[in-house]
Amino acid sequence: RCFDAASDAALLAAVMKALPKVAVGRHETRNTDAGLFLNKDSLLSVVRWCVAQIRQDAGDDVVVTKDDVFFAVKHLCGDELFYLPRGNRCMVGYILPGVTIDGLWTSEGKPVSCKTALLPTDPMFAGGGSRACGDGSFEIASHVGTFHVTRHAFDRFVEGTKRAELKARTIGRAPMHLRDYFRSFQRILRDSKVLECVWPAVANRFEGAAFRGTRHWIFVVENGRDVTTCFDLEKIPETVFRDAAAGERTPTAPPAAGDANS
Repeated sequence: RCFDAASDAALLAAVMKALPKVAVGRHETRNTDAGLFLNKDSLLSVVRWCVAQIRQDAGDDVVVTKDDVFFAVKHLCGDELFYLPRGNRCMVGYILPGVTIDGLWTSEGKPVSCKTALLPTDPMFAGGGSRACGDGSFEIASHVGTFHVTRHAFDRFVEGTKRAELKARTIGRAPMHLRDYFRSFQRILRDSKVLECVWPAVANRFEGAAFRGTRHWIFVVENGRDVTTCFDLEKIPETVFRDAAAGERTPTAPPAAGDANS
């Protein structure tokens, strides 16, 4: 659906009228110093309540759908996600700026943008497959064991992915949040396989380390589990890295890594 603020002004007004009536008493919504917080995981529930309230206010003959209200709410909030800390937990959701509702719980925590922060209390860490450590590093469980990922390695992944997005002209479609980058990092690391470095200059630079790679990324693993850095390649040169299970190969050219700084 293509949302147009001018032609959909009546719908926006109806949503703004319905929200205060459906939000009070719901744990999915909070007043904050930045505006009204709507829990991301409960957004569809809020939309359903708004649809029912709009129909009740305007009569059953009013034509309004869940899609209409969903796009109206997203138009009002924008795409940026925020954390709302709650003690040793937090919620993830959207902010409707400048809006507060009388009678609604007011959060003591301040919203934190997910574009610039990745909190250890993010609900995605609750499953036990990965966790954020207090020093900014991470632990990621995989079928070959648990990796300890330094913040430096993760930051390099984010920087490289942003460059690739910019090159592909995809970065403007929707803001990527650090939690999205972490999910990508986690997926790629888990899918990676052991590589053997056959170019002496690279092997000597990371002496004693192992290499894992897939999808144009090389991960440097020290002490069997510590991912200390990574670098992105448009194409992994077979003359530098090869599958550890592959046959012998003689290096014939220097690496075309471009961005292999540790």
